[in-house]
Amino acid sequence: MNTNVSANDYDFVPRLHDRVSASPFYRSKFPDGLDHIEAFGSIPITTKAELRNASITDILAVDRALISHYHESSGTTGQPSSSWFTRNDIIRNAAQINLSGIRLQDTDMVLIRFPYALFLPAFLIQEASYQMNASIIHASSRNNVTTYPKILQLMSTLGVTIFAGLPRELELLAETARLLDYSIPAQFPSLRAIWVAGELLSPKRKLHLEQLWGVPVYNLFGSTETGNIAVMCEEGNLHYSEDEFYIEVLEEDHRSPKPTGERGRAIITTLQHEASPLLRYENGDIVSIQPSQCACGSSKHEIRHYGRLSERIEVHGQIIDSYDIQEAIYGLQPVPVAWRVKECKEDFELMLEFNNEEEADTSHIESYIKTQLGQGFRCTFVSENTLLNRAELLTVDAGRKPQYISKLDDSPEKTMFEEGKTLFLDGGYTKAMELFQEVIKRDAKHADAYAFQAACLGKMIEQGNLLSKVKLLPNLKRSAALAVQMNEFSPLARGVLGLMLLKTPEEFGGDVRRALKQFKLSLYLGSQDPDLWLYLTEANMKLNRISDAKEALQKALQLQPASKTALDLQKKLNKKG
Repeated sequence: MNTNVSANDYDFVPRLHDRVSASPFYRSKFPDGLDHIEAFGSIPITTKAELRNASITDILAVDRALISHYHESSGTTGQPSSSWFTRNDIIRNAAQINLSGIRLQDTDMVLIRFPYALFLPAFLIQEASYQMNASIIHASSRNNVTTYPKILQLMSTLGVTIFAGLPRELELLAETARLLDYSIPAQFPSLRAIWVAGELLSPKRKLHLEQLWGVPVYNLFGSTETGNIAVMCEEGNLHYSEDEFYIEVLEEDHRSPKPTGERGRAIITTLQHEASPLLRYENGDIVSIQPSQCACGSSKHEIRHYGRLSERIEVHGQIIDSYDIQEAIYGLQPVPVAWRVKECKEDFELMLEFNNEEEADTSHIESYIKTQLGQGFRCTFVSENTLLNRAELLTVDAGRKPQYISKLDDSPEKTMFEEGKTLFLDGGYTKAMELFQEVIKRDAKHADAYAFQAACLGKMIEQGNLLSKVKLLPNLKRSAALAVQMNEFSPLARGVLGLMLLKTPEEFGGDVRRALKQFKLSLYLGSQDPDLWLYLTEANMKLNRISDAKEALQKALQLQPASKTALDLQKKLNKKG
C-alpha cells in the first residue's frame, strides 16, 4: 500500500479528521490539526506507550453519555491499554463477527469461555449471539466457579453447539477430558464449531485443535484498542473490511511499506470506531496483507498474523516469530501437552512436556525442531506436571457457595457409613461392604457408599483365590462404574476403577493403560491411599515402563517401607534391571 499519496486522496480522511479532532489525546498530539499534512504516510505513528501514558479519558472522542463499554488489554506485554466503545461500536463489531464462517443460527447454544473481567471478546461474542437470537451460557474462565470439569459437564448436558474461548482453553479442556476418560468428540455430539481469539493461531495449531475436538475452528483477529479487525471464513482465511480499517504493513523504520504478502509491523487506522478512534496506531503485531484470492468468494483483503513484535526472536542471525515456533511445535507427533521457550545466554531452550503414556521419540523431535527453527534451539524434555499441573485442572471445590450454618447429621445412614469406613480401614471388608450396601438401599444417590462398596470388592479380589476372583469380578465392574457415575471426582472411585481395569484380563475388558490414567487421576484429585503407588508400579511394569515403575515404587516404599507387596515388586523390578 502506498502511504505516500496525498492525505486528501484518501476518501476516509475527512470523516476521520472530524472524529480524531474530538479526541483530547489527538488534539494534543496534533495541535495544528491534520489539514496541513501532505502525505498520509507522514502522519506520526500512534504508539502503545503514548496511549498508556495518556489519561484514560483523554482518548475519548464522544460525550460520556454515549459510552456503553470500557475495556482494558490483558497487559501481558506491559501496562494495560484502555479503550472505550459506544453502543454503535459494539453492534458493528458483533455484526462483523457474524460474517465469519460459523454462520451463527437462532438454534445455536453458545458457551462463552472468554474471561469477562475487562476482556473485550466475551462481550462481542455475546452481542453477536444476541443479534442472531442464539442462546448463551456465560462460563467465564479465570474463576473458581466454572472450572474445567464444570465446563465439560455444561457442554455435554446442555448440548453446546458453539464454544468461544482462547485456544489454550481448548487444549486444557481436552487434557481435562483425557484425565476424566471422556471421549472427544463422542461426549459432545452437539458441538459443531469453535470460535477462538486472544492468542496467535498458526495453521498447524488450528489443525491440532480441530483434530482434538472434531469440529472446525474459526479465528478472530483484533485487539482491545481497535476492536475486532478480521474474521475467518469457511476456507480458514482472515478477512478484514476496508470500510472499517485502513491497515499498513511497514518496515522496521516505520517509513517504507512492505511488499504485498511480506511480514511487517501492523499500523492500523480505525475508520468507524466512535468512542476512541485511532490514527496510524502500531498495535505491536506482525502481519502480512494480500488481496483476496479466497475460494469463499470474499473480496475483502486477507490478513495473516505472525505474533507479537515483543515475542520475536533473533538467534544466529535468523528471525523467528511466534508463528514459526507454533508451526514447529504443533507439527510434532504427538503434540506436547505443554511447552515453553526460555532464552539462555547463547541459545533458546524449548521445554516440552508430554503425557507419560505417549511415546515421544526424543531424538527425532530434537532433530525436527532444529530443522524447523535452526541450531539456536535445543529441546529439554520435562516430566509430567512440570509445566502443567494436572491437579489444578480438576479443582472443583474452590468455587462452591459457602455454607454458613452446619447441622449435625445423626441419621442412621450416616452412622452406618462411618461404621463401614472404620471396618474398611481395619480390614473387615465383608462386613464393611454389607453396611455400605445397606446405606445404598436407604440412599440410592450416596456416591461415597458406592465408592467404598467398590473398594471393598477390590480388596476382597486382591486377597481371594481364583474362584472368588471370578465370582466377584463382575460385581466389581458394576460397582466401580456406578461409583464413578455417582461422583466422577471421587479419588476413591477413580482408584477402584483403575484397580478393576488393572486386575481384569484384557479379554474380559481389562485395560492397563486406562488403569494407569485412573490411578493418576485419583492422585490428582487428592487421594492419600498409599496403595495407589503400588498399583502404579504394577501398571508401569506391565507396560514395560521400567523407569516409571521404579519411580512409583520408590514413593510406595517411602510411604510403606515394610509392605510385603512393595518388597515383592522391588525384587521383580531388580530382575528386569
